[in-house]
Amino acid sequence: MKPIEPLIAALRDQDRAVRRDASEALGRMGKEAVNPLIDAMQEPDLRVRCGAARALGTVGAKRAVSLLITSLQAPVALERCYAAEALGRIGDSRAVEPLIMALCDQDLNVRKSVLEAMGKIKDPEFITPLRDAFKTASIQNRDIAEWRRNIQPTRDIAECLSNFGDSAIEPLIAAFGDQDIKIRQGAALALSLIGTSAVDPLLVALRDDDEEIQVAAGSALIQMDGVDLDTMVTVLNLSSSHLRRRIPFRMLTDKLADKKDPRVIKPLIALLGDPDGFPPRYVAHAIFKIDKNRAVEELILAMKDGDPSLRSSAAIYLHRTRDEKVVKALIAALQDPEHHVRASAALSLAQIRDSLAVEPLIAALQDSDQQVREDAALALGQIGDERAVEPLIAILEQDDVRQRVSASKALNAIGEENFGTDASAWRRWWNERQQSAPS
Repeated sequence: MKPIEPLIAALRDQDRAVRRDASEALGRMGKEAVNPLIDAMQEPDLRVRCGAARALGTVGAKRAVSLLITSLQAPVALERCYAAEALGRIGDSRAVEPLIMALCDQDLNVRKSVLEAMGKIKDPEFITPLRDAFKTASIQNRDIAEWRRNIQPTRDIAECLSNFGDSAIEPLIAAFGDQDIKIRQGAALALSLIGTSAVDPLLVALRDDDEEIQVAAGSALIQMDGVDLDTMVTVLNLSSSHLRRRIPFRMLTDKLADKKDPRVIKPLIALLGDPDGFPPRYVAHAIFKIDKNRAVEELILAMKDGDPSLRSSAAIYLHRTRDEKVVKALIAALQDPEHHVRASAALSLAQIRDSLAVEPLIAALQDSDQQVREDAALALGQIGDERAVEPLIAILEQDDVRQRVSASKALNAIGEENFGTDASAWRRWWNERQQSAPS
């Protein structure tokens, strides 16, 4: 075994690796090194004091607790960090109150060391002050501006609380009723990190009458790893449109998509009919990722639903496939009693570009709704079929400026010419084109 004195001397070395190796060697010496290390804590050299503190923590020297608690007040932040780290390793209850006080240290790195120590000691007395620490935390966990302003990331505190396991669940759920949004968000994140043992209490909280509690519970369940499909579907079904705007709903749809279980396609499609809910593109992305063929079938069925908002959204997202049955469903939707459903169908047909839709779209140029007429012209331009030229030129001869502009754009796409809204110029071009065409 190496003698102690040279190892203590090595703590003064300029090389960090040498100092670290010496500290680890002293820690491995056990009780024999405690008294010399306690003496070393009194030395004027900061490097020696820090190395001695680390070694005392490794040894688990309870005799050094009082001295390490005093070091939590040291003028240099690095020494306070090493003291907190050592107290966490020793795990003595005398450190509980001093560590709670150190949670308010002015230095970010010291607070991080204090959190790590608390997570090792796991004294229930820590839970309330840790929960309250969310008030001044940064929600953006890796925001460099927040780091420069010395603000503790919320995730640091949440990860510390997650070490307390089941004992932290009840006080964290109680925190959902706090008026401070940072406390609610932090508690939700901590519960999500605790894991599936928190699922049942969170499901109870999700049914609470208080919307803030619902938001926090739903957020925790969505962020949690290892949650089963039934729980995620429960969150989906219990979430109102207003609630979905406040929880990480995209994360929920992504997790449902990753499960690849076709059973969730239908409840997801039902959300497309909610005009105030979460952006439907995330729902559409999820259902197509789960099972494209099943998604198409369910969307076609949704086109016959009594909810016009659902029919419109279904029409919009059917453009993701170019199946003939999709084209026929969209053509049928051009006759829907609701104008926004007809417009959505025309827009999807514009993206699919199937010539089967040309004649129905030509008929839609006479629709009673202006937006439908414009979208039909757009679709005809995208398809590029010359059967649409005569009907589009006829529109240029009408008085409606918007209709003429949409028709000219469609003709430009078909003929690769640009005569603006000049009906005569377009007609001359079309006559010349027909005459030059092979018989």
